[in-house]
Amino acid sequence: MNLYSVSSVRKQFSFKHSLRALVRPLLVFLFLMTCYHTLMMNGVVPSSEGLNIQQSNIIKIEKYVYTNSPYEMILTGSSRTAKIESDYFGQAQVANIGIRGGASQTGLVLVNRNHNKPSIVLVEVNGTIVQGVNRELVETAYHPVFSLVRRYLPMFKQEYQPVAVAIEILKNWQGISAEKLEQQRVNELLTNPQMKENTLRPVLEERREKFTVKQINQLTQEAQILKNKIAEIESQGVRVILFDVPGDSLIDKTPQRIQEKELMKQLFPPENYEWLPEHPPREWITTDGIHLARSEARKYASFIRNYLGDF
Repeated sequence: MNLYSVSSVRKQFSFKHSLRALVRPLLVFLFLMTCYHTLMMNGVVPSSEGLNIQQSNIIKIEKYVYTNSPYEMILTGSSRTAKIESDYFGQAQVANIGIRGGASQTGLVLVNRNHNKPSIVLVEVNGTIVQGVNRELVETAYHPVFSLVRRYLPMFKQEYQPVAVAIEILKNWQGISAEKLEQQRVNELLTNPQMKENTLRPVLEERREKFTVKQINQLTQEAQILKNKIAEIESQGVRVILFDVPGDSLIDKTPQRIQEKELMKQLFPPENYEWLPEHPPREWITTDGIHLARSEARKYASFIRNYLGDF
């Protein structure tokens, strides 16, 4: 027999064997993905809020970008705004794209890139604007390849990542929820003055000092960027309203916080920008002096609704 022919037959056999070895796991993978997708679409697989801050932010952005709904109002800002859940506004179509550890600039970039513009955009304006635009989050949401995959195959979104979903199922089974955990903490703060004092002390110490010249310059630079983004959105017929989420009264009375409010009103003068009115004085309940407890965030959402009426 010709040695070349024998070698050729062996190569063909080897190729077919290798191909068969690849096809089997591929079919298994496709079968499992199909099952997972079916379970997800039928609500058996729950969505997750994320295992960490970064993943939670990505999930929030993906919901806004890929849903592409005609929202009536959008809230942008930092983690302070993030506490004001969309469903606190009742039946209104509201999206909250407040970024934990971020700023309003990121949200405005996303609103500008979305062709469905809302009637109203609420923009949180305070010292958090120094964080600037989170480019990584924006690029993740609009990746030229992955964004198409996630848009048409939701199981590839962060909220349906298997590990995050498994932990979400475990939490639900154990009756653990973020709401319950937060309420436990709030109850402890309300009944334990020493615990509240210990919680507020670091924030009070940090805010005791006024802004440095360098910090004021950074805030001024970011304010100009924010102004440009606001002007771009307003030019498309969107009503932009600035606001600042209240916090614990002790924190709001610190020198830095007072200076912060004054500086923002100077950079965004009320005669040129619409500001949400200050909420009548009250003792706001927070989890750390800065972030409103969920029950308080609901009350603040009600205040916003009353101001805006029927939008």
